[in-house]
Amino acid sequence: MTGMSLVYVLGKHFLRNTSSDASAWYLIHTLVNAVIVVLAWDDLVFCFTNPLRAHEGFPLGRAKDTMSPIIALHIFHILAMPCTTEDYIHHGVSVGGVGSVGCAVPWGRVLNATNFFICGECAKEPSAC
Repeated sequence: MTGMSLVYVLGKHFLRNTSSDASAWYLIHTLVNAVIVVLAWDDLVFCFTNPLRAHEGFPLGRAKDTMSPIIALHIFHILAMPCTTEDYIHHGVSVGGVGSVGCAVPWGRVLNATNFFICGECAKEPSAC
């Protein structure tokens, strides 16, 4: 819920106050990625320094702190930006498959460490991200 709220507020603000959909998309994507980096950093470091304990003792709710913005970003892209068939497939797999498994399975800190990298960059036009 927090992730969807974040993306909604950013999207509403930037789509209204930027000169193009592409500019809004880059800003939203960058800010959401920054939030994910901050939320996942400690777990990423822990996984690299304690790989054999990376899956232990991690509340599933904390994993949703990083999954939620990633899922929300993909849903936002489908709802608010122009999309190609490739976009729909990518976002369907990202949200429906990877997102569902990420939220349902207790991966431990590995999930946040993975989410540090998974949202990634968007160097193309919004319809190609």
